[in-house]
Amino acid sequence: MRPSCSRMKITRMSDGSGQVFLCVVFSLLLVLLLVRLSRRPPRYSLRARDVLKGHSWCSTHSSIKVCDFGKLRQYIVPPNCIRLKYSRMKQHLYIKEVLKPNISGWSPVIVMGNTKSGSSEADAVLSSFCSVLNPAQVIDLNRCPPEEALEWCHLLPPDVTCRVVVAGDWFLRKLVYRSQEQQEQKLLT
Repeated sequence: MRPSCSRMKITRMSDGSGQVFLCVVFSLLLVLLLVRLSRRPPRYSLRARDVLKGHSWCSTHSSIKVCDFGKLRQYIVPPNCIRLKYSRMKQHLYIKEVLKPNISGWSPVIVMGNTKSGSSEADAVLSSFCSVLNPAQVIDLNRCPPEEALEWCHLLPPDVTCRVVVAGDWFLRKLVYRSQEQQEQKLLT
């Protein structure tokens, strides 16, 4: 049995209140969308977004037209030596390889630190290195796992020796713990 229309109370909104209602609903949807997008995982790997910035991080570059990377040139990975690749499956950029520049004695420095660990002084250390080195060389372990950070060692040409600077002991303890686990697994098998 259907209810009759006379029993149902239908209220109509005036044009002004309807527009306000739609505006509020639209605003809420926009806020929900922005919150959802902010929670989305980053679409880059190994600081590929910093490679896309080009040469804007270099303090020497602002004063001269052709940059030689200053006194620290043998420790800096030039942006033009980093090859990026786009992954369609994961829909992000990642660093494919690092080419050797024409710099004698080139031995890049990779800096790692966890900004959330310990006394949180790693944040100051990492930001200091970002102003001197290519920001792609400075890795926050809070944003990526240690294995991904150590991927830099595999990306460099085989004849290049890199130096790894670790800000904090958390990373070193984690490496020692993992190497002990791997040795125990080898003994058991």
